[in-house]
Amino acid sequence: MAKRVRTLLRVSSKMQLKDNDIPIQRAEVADYIKKQKDWVFDGEYIERAVSAYRNGVEDREVLLNILEDAKNKEFDILLTYMSDRIGRKEEYST
Repeated sequence: MAKRVRTLLRVSSKMQLKDNDIPIQRAEVADYIKKQKDWVFDGEYIERAVSAYRNGVEDREVLLNILEDAKNKEFDILLTYMSDRIGRKEEYST
């Protein structure tokens, strides 16, 4: 059975937006998904210029949407370019 995979692409500063960091992340995760036999891309979440260090979960609308979608079993896997795209605080690791 195929696993539905969603991606989280995030930049924490406006400078990273100018450096086209989102397209680089998108290409890397897409390439990774293609290498997995039973993974199917199901959509992406994008968080632009939001610091995961300065903002808690309650302040990050995209992260709240991901949590809600996960609770509703809308996808099986959340893939990020790097784990720090989710957050840098310990609260995100549980």
